[in-house]
Amino acid sequence: MAVYMAFGLLERENQRARRRERVFRDRTNPLDLWTDHQMYAKYRFSRLACINIIDMLQDELEHRTRRNHALPPSLQVFIALRFFGHGSVTDDSGAEPHGVSIPTACRAVRRVTKALCRRQNQFIKFPTTPEEVQQKQRDFMAIQGFPRVVGAIDGTYIRLTNVALGPTEYVYVNRKGFYSINVQLVCDAKYRILNVVARWPGSTHDSRILQESRLGHAFRDGQLQGILLGDSGYALKPWLMTPFLTPQTPAEQAYNR
Repeated sequence: MAVYMAFGLLERENQRARRRERVFRDRTNPLDLWTDHQMYAKYRFSRLACINIIDMLQDELEHRTRRNHALPPSLQVFIALRFFGHGSVTDDSGAEPHGVSIPTACRAVRRVTKALCRRQNQFIKFPTTPEEVQQKQRDFMAIQGFPRVVGAIDGTYIRLTNVALGPTEYVYVNRKGFYSINVQLVCDAKYRILNVVARWPGSTHDSRILQESRLGHAFRDGQLQGILLGDSGYALKPWLMTPFLTPQTPAEQAYNR
């Protein structure tokens, strides 16, 4: 009887051990898996651009050990790029496409996002020197012959989901009826972002964001050179050109184009 009991206890222990055994799914390397066209469709970056981002963040994203199959920096970057490009860490079927759990993918997105934000001043900067300003103006001039332009400005809504907004949540409802922040962006002729303001709720008008921003103050005070191009949501200023709402003459139509 004692022998049977011992065998029974041993079998139950083995069953518990099997239940506790962790299963690590295969984590494929997108660089080896996808073609250049597929890479761009899935991550919105070329293969070379992805490699450059991985190299830049490698040291900061590397885990101290490989215990528990820690994600390598490359896979963390691909998970984040997938989220940035599609707004979700899952694919169309609801599965996580990189072989990791949803919580793990969310942590990777957070780590990569914070690493990129720490480098924002390295890439997002407005032209200040005469040489930089002149180059931006030449780039815009080459497109449609519009002189003195250094940047194009507009606002864009970034949707907020599952965010605790508190008693003033109504100010985050934009004119399209959903919760968001209104982000002001300025880009150059090559679509490089020169300035970002990302702290205003969705109901805030584009013109107010510019009026209250350091960029707007710098232009008003004459600290920045050149002019900006904006849509009809902005007021016409000496340093901000907006389109004619109802162009009448050929000159006005040419200006709007």
